[in-house]
Amino acid sequence: MSIIINPEWTFIEALQAAWKAYSGGVELGAPNRVRCLERWANVVGRERAVYELNAVLSEYATYKEAAKSFGMSVSTLSRIRKNFNAMPSATLFSTVPSKIEEHIASLKKTENNIDDIDQSLEKFLQLAKQDSIDPIARMMEVLVNQDIESSIQEQTLRQVLAIVERAGINVISRLFDWITNIANIEDIINTLENLEIDDLQKLNAAIGLGNLKSILSIWQVNQENNSEEFWQQTLAQNSFVFAQIFSFPVIIVGNKAYLGGKNFGNTGGNIVDFLCANSLTKDAALIEIKTPQTRLLGSQYRGDVYNISNDLSGSVIQIANYKKSLLQNYTSLIGDQEERFDVFNPKTIVIIGNAQIELTESRKRKSFELFRSGLSDIQIITYDELFGKVEFLVALLQGEIVNHIG
Repeated sequence: MSIIINPEWTFIEALQAAWKAYSGGVELGAPNRVRCLERWANVVGRERAVYELNAVLSEYATYKEAAKSFGMSVSTLSRIRKNFNAMPSATLFSTVPSKIEEHIASLKKTENNIDDIDQSLEKFLQLAKQDSIDPIARMMEVLVNQDIESSIQEQTLRQVLAIVERAGINVISRLFDWITNIANIEDIINTLENLEIDDLQKLNAAIGLGNLKSILSIWQVNQENNSEEFWQQTLAQNSFVFAQIFSFPVIIVGNKAYLGGKNFGNTGGNIVDFLCANSLTKDAALIEIKTPQTRLLGSQYRGDVYNISNDLSGSVIQIANYKKSLLQNYTSLIGDQEERFDVFNPKTIVIIGNAQIELTESRKRKSFELFRSGLSDIQIITYDELFGKVEFLVALLQGEIVNHIG
């Protein structure tokens, strides 16, 4: 959400606008609120910004009390004050009459006019709704900033989770998001170590199956996505998909990796989409990607034979050149760094096109397969083949496929 700064705002109004637009917690909301206040100060100028901030601060007994009221830490408030002093001394809007005294007076009138806790909560919820603020996020941030330690009973936690579920929020998804982005890793490891073996196996299976289903849903929705950058990022974020290509465990060493080849003018150079390695032998593997919309075949050549598309033939030559460049420049690329991969006989793979959509006739499938099978060192796999393997694995894990032996 973007805020248009109103030069007639007082500091208090700018703070309220920042909270209304960015009501998130410490990770997301707080930095944006600080930037909003600094933008306001840049518009109204240093003299007015500092004057209004000091006027508001004078109403509080301590700096810490003011910071709590603003919904921020003392260090954040100190940084804001310091940055206000670094703003331009005067701007076109520095002469706009300040209404800060009026706002302070109006705030004083509303203090201590609520009798009990229920009325306080009701007033808080009304104001939160009026200003489009998430009341739970706001309350939690105040608790964090005030360093309040609270013991929450398990029954209370269960009630909170039930309310969240009724609100349409996927608790399990949010829980894993919290674990991966916020939680202390050591605490997670200690908890996992204390799990029963059966529970741990169920958790591992659920996570693995969830990851496979997630990337499969991305494929199903984006089959017509012709952005190579989208597929670059998607495959980089879900690199476990590459395990469906190789017969050995694989790790990504780098994406958009430089393999040498620059000329004396420091231009050119070979950049492969993915540089991978066998996690056991460290032998390198190169992967070049196009998109599911990239053509596999060109025009009909003669009879029932079709030409290979320019994109496919170009990709094959390109990946072969990448391999040649890597073999030639390996020593200089590694330098003094610890060896993360070797180059005994790098695998080369091109991921391109959608066979099911394009190869609708027997003669087209024949032309493609004759070309593909005739390549000795380069493997071509289409996107639908790649994700078809993922789909098969999901069905197998869910018990939808039964192997009959005998």
